Amino acid sequence: MLAVCGGGSNATAIVVILAAILIWLLVAYLVIRTGRDRDEQVLLVALLVISVLLGGGVFFGVQEGFSGSGDDLGKFVLSLLIAGAVGAGIALVIRGRGAVRAFVISSWGALFLTGGIYVLFIAFLGFGTGCLS
Repeated sequence: MLAVCGGGSNATAIVVILAAILIWLLVAYLVIRTGRDRDEQVLLVALLVISVLLGGGVFFGVQEGFSGSGDDLGKFVLSLLIAGAVGAGIALVIRGRGAVRAFVISSWGALFLTGGIYVLFIAFLGFGTGCLS
């Protein structure tokens, strides 16, 4: 149930945020767990960490968006594309069944900080007591 400017519950918003984090962690764990051997799993964890930092760095590094209007959509897409390109590059190097996993985990990692901002925004405005004036 959506709140009307301050009519929601911050506890509900926090539960939504925690659920989103748990879902993100679960998917990351499942993708890493499907790695063929220990070396591939370590590579996937490293790729996940790099893509979280890379995606967040691109998203938060471009201050005013690409059009100067502060629009975040271009930054969001670029952060996903760059992290996905890194994953695709790793996928080309390893040339095995893990190629798809490398691409998926790098894109998933980029979603952590960039998508997290949107989850926070929606959770506190939709379910919490937040209000835009």
